[in-house]
Formats: sequence, structure tokens, C-alpha cells
Amino acid sequence: MKRVFVLAVSALAFTACSSASSSESADYTAFCAKAAELEVASQDTHLQDPGAISDTKAMADTWTTAVARAVELRDASPDSIKEDVTLMVSTLIDMDKVFQKHGYDLLEMAKSEKIRNELDAISTRKGVPQASERFNSFMTKNCGQQ
Repeated sequence: MKRVFVLAVSALAFTACSSASSSESADYTAFCAKAAELEVASQDTHLQDPGAISDTKAMADTWTTAVARAVELRDASPDSIKEDVTLMVSTLIDMDKVFQKHGYDLLEMAKSEKIRNELDAISTRKGVPQASERFNSFMTKNCGQQ
């Protein structure tokens, strides 16, 4: 279950950004800052404390913050990648709905094949890997992500 969280959030979490490349005139500073905020939110508690996976309150707080930051990132996305970010964020939102439904009890959820399959179907949704690749390319080019 932790793997699902890490994979989903890492698809959207990125390092602090620099200014746009010389080949593009747009300034993506605000968007890059949103990406950095998402990275911080995704690492808060959960990734810093492996024991947090068994703490339903910590998981709820982490997911609530990460999803809120992901929605902000989606809303701030430049038109050239808005569709890709929207698809990726929808995956996080849908995963969070499953987590909410089960009280963020990841250890109990991991025992259920039905829940694992449901989360796997969300995390492997059609088009997400390609959207993630395009997003990563955009971030490398415009936000200085390595």
C-alpha cells in the first residue's frame, strides 16, 4: 500500500524550480513553486516516518494535504500540460476516495485483494504513464528538475 502512495505522489512531486528555458518565453515560476509545495506535502510524515503507514490520522492528514496541493498544481498548470496534470491528479483523487472510504487504514486495506485490485486499477489507468512522461519532460525543461 505504501508503494501505491509513493508511486502516485512521486508522479507529481518535483524539486524546486528555476526559470523557464530560453526556448520558451513563458514564466513558469508560480507553477514550479506549486510543484515544490506538492513535493513537500507528499513527503510530510508519511515518507519521513515509515511507522506512519499504520497511523490512520497521519495518513489522512498527509493525503488530504497532498491531494489539496495536487489540485492546486492542476489548477495552475500551463495549457500545454493541463490535460496531463488533470489526468494524473484525477488518479490521486480517486485513490484518496478509496483511502477515505476505508478510514486510511492501509494495513487493513492491504489484506483485501479487492481493495488492492481497485487501487492497482487506478494507479495503472490508461494514459497515466504517458502523461507522466510528458509532465516530467516539461518539468525538466521549464523547472530545472533533474
